[in-house]
Amino acid sequence: MGRYKTVKYLQEKQWSAGSPVMLNKGAVLKDTVTGNHILQLQFICLSEKEIREAVVEIACLDFLGKCIETMDYTYTDLKAGRNELFGDRVPVFFSNAKARNFEINIKEITFQDGTRSRAEYKLSAAGERQEKKKGRSIEENPEKTAQRSRKRKIAAGVASAVLVCAAAVSAIIFLLIPNMKYMEAVKQAELGQYETAIESFKQLGDFKDSQNQVVETTYLMALDKKESAENIQDYEAVLKILDSIRKEKDCTQAVKETRYAMAEILMKNAVDVKDYREALKIYDSLQGFLDSKGKILECNYQIACIYSDSQDRVSEAKDMFTELGDYKDSRKQIADILKEHVELTEEYLTALEFWESSDFDEALEILDKMDQDNEYVLELRGKCLETKYLIAVSNWRYQRYELALKQFESIREYKDSEDYIKKINDLDKQQAAAKAEAQNAVSLAELLTWLNGNWSGDGIYWKAVTFTKLSDNTMALDGTFSRVSGFVGSASKLSNSSLQLVFVTSNFGFQDICIVTKTGENSATLKRWSVTEKGIKSKEDVIHLVR
Repeated sequence: MGRYKTVKYLQEKQWSAGSPVMLNKGAVLKDTVTGNHILQLQFICLSEKEIREAVVEIACLDFLGKCIETMDYTYTDLKAGRNELFGDRVPVFFSNAKARNFEINIKEITFQDGTRSRAEYKLSAAGERQEKKKGRSIEENPEKTAQRSRKRKIAAGVASAVLVCAAAVSAIIFLLIPNMKYMEAVKQAELGQYETAIESFKQLGDFKDSQNQVVETTYLMALDKKESAENIQDYEAVLKILDSIRKEKDCTQAVKETRYAMAEILMKNAVDVKDYREALKIYDSLQGFLDSKGKILECNYQIACIYSDSQDRVSEAKDMFTELGDYKDSRKQIADILKEHVELTEEYLTALEFWESSDFDEALEILDKMDQDNEYVLELRGKCLETKYLIAVSNWRYQRYELALKQFESIREYKDSEDYIKKINDLDKQQAAAKAEAQNAVSLAELLTWLNGNWSGDGIYWKAVTFTKLSDNTMALDGTFSRVSGFVGSASKLSNSSLQLVFVTSNFGFQDICIVTKTGENSATLKRWSVTEKGIKSKEDVIHLVR
């Protein structure tokens, strides 16, 4: 669509006898950007002398023919010779949008030779037709013209006598009374009694332009109601009226103005997101009408502000402010949100991704540099530490001590990680000592043969014990040990020079590691450790056995 919209064409030529110019055609335009109305007139020079300047009086009439505005316009710097056109490239602005017709008067003509014609000429279509008729009569035979005239007069005289009475009655019934009603309807419309006027024009049917007057009066009623509208319901009523005549009249501009006003009320009185979204929907439908694009930005800004105060919608607020870019203080709003809600920052989101992919060390590295007083940072950091701790404990329970030690050392300050580190280090020392002691023990075969038989011990967990050799590598152990009677364990090979007795007692759920050392022909010492979930604990450093 172009910027200028044609409202009406003035296509009928207008002239007055003796006038040096004739109105060839014209048009009424509307500037859709500024709302101004423009009149463009095209004149033809009829003078033998070249015209330099023309002063024109323009009377603006409403659709009832009432003059509502008068103005003078001067066309200057002309060089219009006979039969040449001028004026059509010059816009004439008028202020009253209700103007529908125009009367053109020529007030003054200045010619190129400096002479002036100050005679006023009222241009009309009738004048132009009269001139044409006059021109034709000159070409006809005067005698034939007079003869036809006499015949017409005789015929008219005869016919008039017959028709005069009927014409009088018909004039009253079919012309005078409807015309009186028509004028009354026009008056009602002028007084703003639109509904009454519309009904009056409808009753007149096809009389004159009554049907067109119904449309025009309805349109004026809609405009009047639009100007006095105070709420959404009022504007909806206006839209309903305009919709009723949209097939007969272009109401696009009025509809847009009405919908824009509706959105303005919604936005002015908005208290929640729903109100702003209703206004936003209307502004969006206007497709750039007036400043609707700017209003769309404002609606989105207000919605984002409301969301920023809601813990559940703050992320949406951040996204909306981001889309708004440089509108108002959107960038400051984003900064304030990120300051208060650190979980929305890029750093936090990156740490969260590392956590979700089980890369806890990378996550902790980022989190340790962030605000440690922030609840979201503390929560995610705690999750990372707890998960690493549980993994380390699991490796400890499955005796993967080397791996567990590394993990506990990476979270040394978390919970009892330091205690686990000490336990693992102590275990390493004890295992080293046991291996060193075992290097000095008698050979396995010798020890198995020598242990064969009955023994007793002075430890609190030992009573009568019987060692029975089963092979060169194994031995059965019977007796009473740790409040359990009967078979309690067996011997197995630890190394080429030592013996490891592993006691598996399901009643207690632990393992005992024992190193037997020969101290005499009928005596020996047994060093034992208990292995539990909490580590290796020595129950008795030395138990003395005697045969």
